[in-house]
Amino acid sequence: MLRPKINSKIYSVLNSSTYFKASDFKIEIEEQYGDAVVTITYEYEEKYNIELRIPNSKTEKSRKETSQNAFGQQTTKTIEYTVYEIKGKMSPGILAHSEDFINEGENGIACAINAWLKNLWEDITIAPELRQFNSQQEEIEKIKERVNGMPNEYFTVEEGEELKSRLDKLESQLTEKLNTENPDASDAEKQINKLHSEIEVLKQTIFSLKKPGWFKSFITKTMTWLSNPTNQKLLKAGKDLVVTMLPEGTKGSNP
Repeated sequence: MLRPKINSKIYSVLNSSTYFKASDFKIEIEEQYGDAVVTITYEYEEKYNIELRIPNSKTEKSRKETSQNAFGQQTTKTIEYTVYEIKGKMSPGILAHSEDFINEGENGIACAINAWLKNLWEDITIAPELRQFNSQQEEIEKIKERVNGMPNEYFTVEEGEELKSRLDKLESQLTEKLNTENPDASDAEKQINKLHSEIEVLKQTIFSLKKPGWFKSFITKTMTWLSNPTNQKLLKAGKDLVVTMLPEGTKGSNP
């Protein structure tokens, strides 16, 4: 089993975290084939955990070292050494939801736990933003589905010019609403500039994209802009304005 010193170190690492304390976790230690297996589980969301296998003996390893003499000649030699090899699995990992890792020595225990705590904090704090993003994407996709049945053809010159006029009107309406709802003039100006850039891109692609593709681009750009936290007060009224831009027969009822 683990020495009290190592057990204490694990608690110390957890209590040294900026965002967590050891009391936020369930710590289990069991013996498997002579090794101590430590499992630390986040008390409030059990899918987040780290498992460390701490061996009862060292592993023989080797590394190559290259040196250079005064004449610039290089020599390489193999250094053999023994070390406690700490193997385990953490969830969340650095890139994937679950990842294996191998560290070395007593410090490797602390390194693994600290890395896991960093990943854990990132995941639990970004979760609300991710849920909001997914919800917004679902709403955008529902609106985009309305144009799937449109003729797969380009706009005529007359249709394109009319769309440009309607885009100008939409930009003017959204700008007016934003100036009314947003008390921060500097931030409002920044969002208005972003909106103007998106509208200009839409104008430039009217004759380059076919109707279904252009309207999907229009819905994505305008709804993404409206979904910005700064523009949340405009979301309902803005969405209504966006839907009025859709061709007759595709507007339906707002989702």
